[in-house]
Amino acid sequence: MFRSQKEHFTEGDFRAYIDEQLSETMQEAIRAHLQTCDHCREQVRTITGRSGMVGQELQRLAPSNRPGAVSLNSARARLDTYISAKEKSIMSNRFLGSRYRLLWTGLVVIAILAVSLAFPQVRALAVNFLGLFRVEQIAILPFDPSSISQNNQSIGPQLDKMLSDTLVVEAQGEVQQVATPEEASALAGIPVRLPEASTLGSLTRLEVQPGAHVEITVDLPRVRAIMKEAGYDDIELPDELDNATITADVPTMVFAQYGACDNPSAPTTTDTHGCHHLFQMASPTVNAPADLDIAKIGEAFLRLTGMSETDAKSFSQNVDWATTLILPVPMNTDYQEVEVDGVTGAYVGPQQSYSYQSYMLIWVKDGIVYGLEGRGSKYTALTIANSIK
Repeated sequence: MFRSQKEHFTEGDFRAYIDEQLSETMQEAIRAHLQTCDHCREQVRTITGRSGMVGQELQRLAPSNRPGAVSLNSARARLDTYISAKEKSIMSNRFLGSRYRLLWTGLVVIAILAVSLAFPQVRALAVNFLGLFRVEQIAILPFDPSSISQNNQSIGPQLDKMLSDTLVVEAQGEVQQVATPEEASALAGIPVRLPEASTLGSLTRLEVQPGAHVEITVDLPRVRAIMKEAGYDDIELPDELDNATITADVPTMVFAQYGACDNPSAPTTTDTHGCHHLFQMASPTVNAPADLDIAKIGEAFLRLTGMSETDAKSFSQNVDWATTLILPVPMNTDYQEVEVDGVTGAYVGPQQSYSYQSYMLIWVKDGIVYGLEGRGSKYTALTIANSIK
């Protein structure tokens, strides 16, 4: 059940929010409500303190007459910082957790559909502009989740219907279990590289997943009508997009699993020997009309993520949409560009030296797209990736 910004949530709702037991939409609704409601923020602090999460911190910050006592305003500021950090951690875990595993897999397996999986209200556009490339590099795009979630319920069904009418995906073969990287290389047509055994331990699963042929024909009047209903009627799309047919050939992907991964939500017992997945595939190739204004379409996408018109135009003019995979990341999620495997990649996950939270590392080398995900620290991720041979 959803409430307006003026209505309050129950204590049970807040407990479930703190424990990350609610749906993605409900978590976002409560987070937005807490930004505007002092009463409910205070209730969340009370609940958190009751459970022992900040009990000691409150005692340490409580004002007293002893030397060095902290003022009430200072204590409030520190507690606000703690609450903000807690919300950031919750968002990061949800974005990289099991609920989003299919999203990350899709990003590596079928890059032209990645953003359509992440942002339901721009699915019809994502296939078109993010698909017009052969991946050579990665750029991180911070976005505000609240700016793209407000109209999901009203336009989601229309977008689903439009995709079912215009998008065709044909899988090419079946998943095949293999025993060696040499066998995987022969089936996938790429030189399969795996981490050193000393870094991850035993390989528990190795399979070759079939490629796919994707085709979509753009119904521009329909797209514009949906965007207008969603409140995006000021975003311009080029007329030549209408009836444009775009095809993509997504290559076969090799999937390698390390560790005990039967229960992805279970905590790992060591920093490097938990559950980790490595994906690798040749860069997808896409065919589209030569006169299609990719930069203009890219600019429209950036506006949909909450970027201003000026910033979207500047970003779009400074990125090569034909060779760059745009990796959308929530603003309150830790991320950074890193040097990995001799190239520049994108790391999304905890920045601490030691951590058991989820992470994702993506990079492109010699025409191959790699994706590594699991639980651990940035050190864990880079150690694994840099041992790949």
